[in-house]
Formats: sequence, C-alpha cells, structure tokens
Amino acid sequence: MPKLNYVNTQALQAAMAALGLDALVANSSKNVFYYSGSPTARVHVRNRSWPRTTGPVMPLVLVPKEGLNALVVSHLDEPAHREDAWVVDIRTFKAFTESPISALVKTATDRGFGRARFGYEADAMSAAEFAELKHALPSAEFVPADEKMEWIRSIKTPGELALMKRAADLTDDAILEAFTSARVGDTEWEIHSRVIAGVMARDGEYCRGLFQAGSSNDLSFGGTGQKRLEWGDIIHIDYAAYFDGYPANLSRVGVMGQPSREQEQRYADLLGVEHEVMAFMKSGVAARDVFWCCREAFKKRGHTHTAAIVGHNLGLGYHDRPMVTDAETMPLETNNVVALEPVLVWAYHIQDQVVVTPTGGVLQSDKFDTSRLFVMGGTR
Repeated sequence: MPKLNYVNTQALQAAMAALGLDALVANSSKNVFYYSGSPTARVHVRNRSWPRTTGPVMPLVLVPKEGLNALVVSHLDEPAHREDAWVVDIRTFKAFTESPISALVKTATDRGFGRARFGYEADAMSAAEFAELKHALPSAEFVPADEKMEWIRSIKTPGELALMKRAADLTDDAILEAFTSARVGDTEWEIHSRVIAGVMARDGEYCRGLFQAGSSNDLSFGGTGQKRLEWGDIIHIDYAAYFDGYPANLSRVGVMGQPSREQEQRYADLLGVEHEVMAFMKSGVAARDVFWCCREAFKKRGHTHTAAIVGHNLGLGYHDRPMVTDAETMPLETNNVVALEPVLVWAYHIQDQVVVTPTGGVLQSDKFDTSRLFVMGGTR
C-alpha cells in the first residue's frame, strides 16, 4: 500500500525561493525517501548502508517548484516502487546498463527543465556524477542545497509528529516491558533481545541499540555482552527503532535493586539538567546555545560536562541537523523533534524526544515514567 506524503511543502517552497531554484535533485537515501516514499531508499535509511554516491541502481528524484515529483528508478525496482512509493511519475533505467544520471537528465528535459536552476546534494553526489549531469545539461545552473534540504526535513508536519509520537510510545512500551522482566542473573544480551523482540512485536520495522549493566559510573558505548546482572548494577541503554520509515531514539536509566543515595542523586541531577534545557529550547534559539545551556546546568549542580553532543534532530535518520553541539550553525525551529540526551557519565544517560515550540521544548516521549530511577528486579 502506498505510503503517505509527509513533505513540508511550505518549507520546500520557502527554501526554493531563497535559493532562486526551479527544481531540486535528490539522491541521498534520506531525501529520495522523503520526496518519493521510495521503498529502496527507506531500507537504506534505516540500515545506514546506502553508499554516498548514487551507484548503478539507486533511485533519484526530481522535485520541481511546481508540479509532481518524478522518481527515477532501475527497471529491477520498478514494481516495488509502483506499489509502495507515493510518487506517481515514475521513470526507469536499465540497471548496470544505463546511467541513473542520464535517466534523470531525460526526465528533466521531458519536463521542461533543460535550462533550469537546480539545487543539488553536493555532499551526496560524486564528482563523476556531477560532471555527467553538467555535461548533459549545459544550459542549466546547479547550486548546492544540502543545508536547505536538511532544514526542510527538520521542520515536521502534523503527520510526522503523530508518527514520531507513536514510534516513541511503542519503543518505550518495549523498553518498559524488558526492564520490568529483568532479574539478577539475566545477561545483558537476554534483556537486549527482549527490547528488540518487544519493538518488533509492536509493528516495528527495525531496531538497534545497546543494553549495558555494571557497577561502574562510566559505562561506555562498547556494546551488549554476556555480563550477568548483579544487585546494584546501573543500567545504560540506547535504542533506535523505526516505524513507517521514521525513527524513535530513546535512552533510559535503571538500577538492579534498591538504588544507593549516590545513584539517586546522580539521576536527580541528570533529570534536573534535562528539564532546565527543555525549558530553554525555544524556537529561534541557536542549537549551540542549547549545548552551552546544558553544560552550565551541569556546572550549577557540581558536575563537569564533557560530552561533545547534547542532542540531535530526528527525521529520517536519527542524527539529522540541527545537531545540538558547539559547532552547529543552524537554529532550532518550531516543530523540530530533538533527541535531547544530556549525559552525566555514560551510565547516567537519558534521551528523550522533545518537540521545539515558541515557549520551550515539549516532551514527546512521555510514555515511560522517568521521574525516578527505574528499579529492576524488586528490592533485596
């Protein structure tokens, strides 16, 4: 069944007007899926396995300022795209025989864009592909539009917000179920597997992440192993789960058995920082200022914050711009969905989906009660 079109047309038109464009050329997996519903691109978005360049069988999309988008796909993938993509203008090329760029050029020419001004993905198109494109359309202009295309995708439509809320709820349900079932002696891998199974049982299409336990305050992102859970272990998790092409990205903190005063205080400090940063996350605030707000919030509580990232915009990938780092130049916009992830030390790492509004961040991932450190396995 064809998927819904979630493109933010208002942002798209604004971006095209700002750059003086007649059309966009999309060839990264995120943008091909966004502008067409391509099932091939959807698979590569969630697996992060798409090569940076177009390749011999990867689809492209022509996105005109006015009129229907045109999807260019290999003849091998045409049946799947006609069934699942929402784009109706689908053109084909022979995989491994014909060039996808030549098929795109023919499509553009047929649609009257032989002399157009195009925005293209400079970071996703190889030098050879770009040379082929310019040679085939000598009267056209080409303008890098990577940041504008990121900006368009970052501002979520009501349909996207509803979908991402559902994704967060289902992921939290799976995490809560796994946390509740955990007992002393279970291995990290066993609980991790329950999270994955719980996501998939709730109509998830893909899930990855980690479950780590230990007495150390500084667990890493080293991955899930066969360690058996012991009393007093602090639990660090981080999961990304995909639903209908969009990810949820959540981290929760737990402890096996009754928490110590130190564990409770560390968690309370972490939660206090998250709430303070959320209140600061208003539309128009620079993402880098959010980063420094987090750093100062930790400092006020007597902690030194050293993490290089405080959060990231969620979209089709789970690390989209604006990134909440000191280097980010993009501001936050209304209806950005930010995976906010303050970190005290890696064992104390909470991550929530937060919707940016003119008055501050609104918690989207509210199904799992994070107001207290989650106690696993009962008490001793």
